[in-house]
Amino acid sequence: MTLSVFIWVAVKIFLKIHTNEEFFSSSSFFALQILLRPLKYPLISFVGHVAFYGILPILVAFTFRNFVKAFVNRSVGFALIFALLMVFALDSESRHLASLIPLLLLPLGEVLNSWELKKYQIFSLVGIQLLLSHFYLPINSENILSEMEAANWTGEAAQRYLMNFGAYMSLESYLLWLGISVLAILACYGILKIQSKRKMRFPDGGEQF
Repeated sequence: MTLSVFIWVAVKIFLKIHTNEEFFSSSSFFALQILLRPLKYPLISFVGHVAFYGILPILVAFTFRNFVKAFVNRSVGFALIFALLMVFALDSESRHLASLIPLLLLPLGEVLNSWELKKYQIFSLVGIQLLLSHFYLPINSENILSEMEAANWTGEAAQRYLMNFGAYMSLESYLLWLGISVLAILACYGILKIQSKRKMRFPDGGEQF
């Protein structure tokens, strides 16, 4: 009960700081987006996180059990933040997680460091991350301003920007990033699976894969 109250209050405060209720977002809209958006686009939250953060959510998913241990065992505060992180992870608008992302890098790094990855594996993961960053795709295109002014949010030019936020993906962008997410998962799994042959172990004696 106490944890539920904490999460509710934390969500209210977080949204108050990061949104403008008079313009668009509110805690009610946030709840509806979590509940209803996946009914139209299954796995939209995960797909949105891959589009925004690259392989980070994939690595968290692959290491989840040990990642959770490394995160919550740091302190009670980190345990409460983890609960808040899981709530916002359900939201398809990935940028809402941006303020919390730095906190998960250290425990995730500890888990990955314990795997003793080879250099070529690290370079391969970095290469996939660079590809997913789509830095090579210009956002500003000839028609973006006209589409934005006309509220044509699903237009090709507008989607070059809006596809980076899961909540505003068009069907085409969703299907594109769903396919990219699947390929990225397979690629990361293939790179990390090599480690399973050496029985990856962690400081607490746990194993992954």
